[in-house]
Amino acid sequence: MKILLSLSFFLIFSLLFSGCSTHDRGDENSKISSFAIRVNESQKYYDALVVREPGNKEAWLYKGLYYLDTFGQYEEAISSFNVALELDPEYALAWYAKGITLSNMNRMNESEICLQKARYYDPSLT
Repeated sequence: MKILLSLSFFLIFSLLFSGCSTHDRGDENSKISSFAIRVNESQKYYDALVVREPGNKEAWLYKGLYYLDTFGQYEEAISSFNVALELDPEYALAWYAKGITLSNMNRMNESEICLQKARYYDPSLT
């Protein structure tokens, strides 16, 4: 269920900001600037979340998902997933997200190990 919520958040986020536009160039630049501001605010939010709750594995997972989804900041995402896994080595969603991130980085052997651990701790993650 949590994975669906996370994926739903990013899908909605993507849909809101990926529409086609027939406006002039100035309006387009304004939209890009507005989008950049929202992205920066989101980054600050997730960074602050883990500062406020450093022992919250879900906060670290969400921060990692943000970095994974935002401009492919894979190393930052991996670092966040690793902290979540330090807090709970059996946290299937963090293993799954780390596996997906490693796959995106073409680190397939490491990815498969993480995905196997995710399935071990939560067999519904296929």
